Amino acid sequence: MGHSLDNKRGQPMKFVGHSSSDVFSNRLKRYAEEKLHRPIMRHQLDGSDVNVRAEAEESGTQVELKVSVFIPGKETIVVSVVDEHLNAAIDLAADKLERSLRSLKNKGSVRDGSKDEALADYTEEFGEDDYLTDGEEEVLRKMDALDDILDV
Repeated sequence: MGHSLDNKRGQPMKFVGHSSSDVFSNRLKRYAEEKLHRPIMRHQLDGSDVNVRAEAEESGTQVELKVSVFIPGKETIVVSVVDEHLNAAIDLAADKLERSLRSLKNKGSVRDGSKDEALADYTEEFGEDDYLTDGEEEVLRKMDALDDILDV
């Protein structure tokens, strides 16, 4: 049912696209695989032991897309999005996956060793007096830039 996309190192992730209706055409499955593969490669988490499952279901005029990413040794990442068009939902899911992988990677680096934890604690103490005013936070939220600022 699924097929794999080879990256340059020759370690393909496994991808399965599924829907109970015909909303997930072969073209859209290829598009989803390519789109969802990019953030995984960008974070250097790709490999033949990585599994991505995308499930699309029609719900009235909307399409619900649920993407599950299984990376050995990491928490399973599940992102869900709803949009009128499956290709738009795939784009949204890829963006959410990017943020989830960044968050997962940041969490992992803090947990890996005592040196990293000490560095993270120091960084938090150093930034204690750094905060956004409510006005700044609201402006950034309206610009959809708040996540970018907080992830730094």
